[in-house]
Amino acid sequence: MTSSTKGAIIGGCLGIAIMFALIESNVETAGLWLLLWPSAGFGSFYGQGGGIFCLVLGSLEVGVQFLIYSTLGWIVGAVVRIARKEG
Repeated sequence: MTSSTKGAIIGGCLGIAIMFALIESNVETAGLWLLLWPSAGFGSFYGQGGGIFCLVLGSLEVGVQFLIYSTLGWIVGAVVRIARKEG
């Protein structure tokens, strides 16, 4: 497994952990929420639909969160891989 793949998996799991930590905390700063959990903006639509709509929207939030953080982790892993080849 390459450094990029490991970075993507670790980054995605870290993103989900940050999401759960923000849910459990009492942080009220909207800017911090949107910085650490960018897909939280989808949550403003929760009150406008039924149960299946909320399930789909929640799944979308978790998926986008994982994707964003895994992309950042993949980039970090690629930089590490390039640095190891150079050194």
